[in-house]
Amino acid sequence: MGTPADEIPYLADFIARGFVVAATDYEGLGTPGVHPYVVGASEAHSLLDSVRAAENLPAAHAGTRVLAFGQSQGGHAVLETGELAASYAPDLQLLGVLAGGPLTELSTIVGVLEKTPYFGYLFMAGAGFDAAYHTHILDDVLTPEGRASLSILQTGCVDQILARYAGVAPATLLAMDPLQDPDVKRLAEANTPGNARSSAPILILHGGADAQIPPILSTLYTQRACKSGSTVELRFFPGLGHTGPVDTQKPLIMQWLADRLAEKPPASSCSNVPNPP
Repeated sequence: MGTPADEIPYLADFIARGFVVAATDYEGLGTPGVHPYVVGASEAHSLLDSVRAAENLPAAHAGTRVLAFGQSQGGHAVLETGELAASYAPDLQLLGVLAGGPLTELSTIVGVLEKTPYFGYLFMAGAGFDAAYHTHILDDVLTPEGRASLSILQTGCVDQILARYAGVAPATLLAMDPLQDPDVKRLAEANTPGNARSSAPILILHGGADAQIPPILSTLYTQRACKSGSTVELRFFPGLGHTGPVDTQKPLIMQWLADRLAEKPPASSCSNVPNPP
């Protein structure tokens, strides 16, 4: 595990500009049990509670104006935060949501991940749903071998989990197409952001060569979120991979966040949602 400076993009820049940075590790990470991976309410509540925790540290001098910035699962978390902040944390003022390569369209991505080195994410999501909703959906969709494999989710970090499932034939672990199970489909749809209006403007940065989260998912998300009344700007970056935009676009990111603090009118892609390059 790296230092905070390694794990949080632009941490030194944020501190130099007077930001107070709160970074949640999410519910269930580092404690016994299974992390409710991609459960939107859990992620959003964890993020907003981390801000409230910072407020309770007098030496931090934290305020109530909030910018949410996340990559990958963090992108999913901040999009869900945009939809839930007004009801869960009315004491906070969410000014902007910036998502890099966000995980969206959970139903769509299931069939894609089965054919990639990221197959393990499906087991993380299923176990996360079970942990949050106590549905036991994995009992329905996994083979005995698949159920036996789940112990890695109790103790493994993401790289270990992905390595455990990489290259394994899906048919040896899945007894059925997960989306044919009504509980899996319902929970995947319920935890896909974009079906409710975000209380803050959104910027999505997605690499055109992202092998983990297909770029088309951000187009689909933006189309739906715009119909829900959200203000979304979507930018694609040809040739960049999963973390490429966050790794390379610091001036753009810092300016967008500064503009949200200044409450400048945000740009929107809703009238012309771009397709991946």
